[in-house]
Amino acid sequence: MTITIARRRTVAVLLVALATVVGCGGDSKDESGGNTSNSGSATKLPMPKGLKGSLIFERNPAMEADQVMRMDLRRGRFEVAADGYDASIGSDNMAFLQLCAPLAVRVAVTDADGFAGPVSECFELDTISPDLYRPKMHPDDRLIAVVNTAIPIPKDELPDTAAARFGIGDNTYAGVQIYDVKDGMVAELRDYGVSEWTRQGQLIATGAGGDVGYGIFKVDTRFKATKRLDDGRINGEILSIDTHPKKDRVVFIYNGQIFEMDLSSGKPKRIHSHGYPLAAVAYSPDGDAIVFVADDPLSEAFETPNTGYNLYVLRDDEVEVLALPFIPGGPLDWVD
Repeated sequence: MTITIARRRTVAVLLVALATVVGCGGDSKDESGGNTSNSGSATKLPMPKGLKGSLIFERNPAMEADQVMRMDLRRGRFEVAADGYDASIGSDNMAFLQLCAPLAVRVAVTDADGFAGPVSECFELDTISPDLYRPKMHPDDRLIAVVNTAIPIPKDELPDTAAARFGIGDNTYAGVQIYDVKDGMVAELRDYGVSEWTRQGQLIATGAGGDVGYGIFKVDTRFKATKRLDDGRINGEILSIDTHPKKDRVVFIYNGQIFEMDLSSGKPKRIHSHGYPLAAVAYSPDGDAIVFVADDPLSEAFETPNTGYNLYVLRDDEVEVLALPFIPGGPLDWVD
């Protein structure tokens, strides 16, 4: 069964980008176009006992631009970290996607002081969902791996047909683009999808079909070669993946369920079946718990009745819900 990557952005949400770009939002902007966080207004919620660290996730407000949220799990306080979405944390800095023009997005990064600066060029958004998603910050804040589902095929690789010559049809492919935060794009991995860095800084990528097929791959440090790590049981798209903070292990969403896999054995093991669609998954900083985003039509926290997602924590074989007053989204990062 092939899993299609879920994108929850609608035309209505994209259309409000104009108001954000022209400065109608509540955050101040620096001269480079980056938004500073309005962290002065934090809200507190009751949390399950024993949780530590902070969660980085996305807020999907109805008819408004998305926001990156940071929530202190011990205190139950959350605040806006940036105007944008699809965020991840490296050592001190955060990578995320930022609106840079009406219906256009780019990869951006914030430092410890909240300054936001662009890393990539602007990419136009599709009318339904963005082609750029899931940027992942390297542990030393130096590199960012981001998925792009609409990379143009080089002209010398296009078929010699009238349609191709006139640009008719889908003349693009999916891949992972590697950006240096100072020097721009430095590498591109064709036919790969969602990815994550290990604690040693090695990229673990998933196959997105095409010539690569599916599965979990280790990428060499020069981004020239890959090695498949799973035992061949993964024959569809992986929706989300995270690397263990202490072990050579990954957790990922595949076939509507959560799996773990030791990179040495290559044998996926199912650890949770939620019963509703899953969107993102991540390890806790100590690796003893897992947080995930899942659909739950019975939740009272949704802004739209019977539609939306919630945050859940899986620890000691028990699932606890983090009931939020808004709809959360992935990807997720759980940091100290």
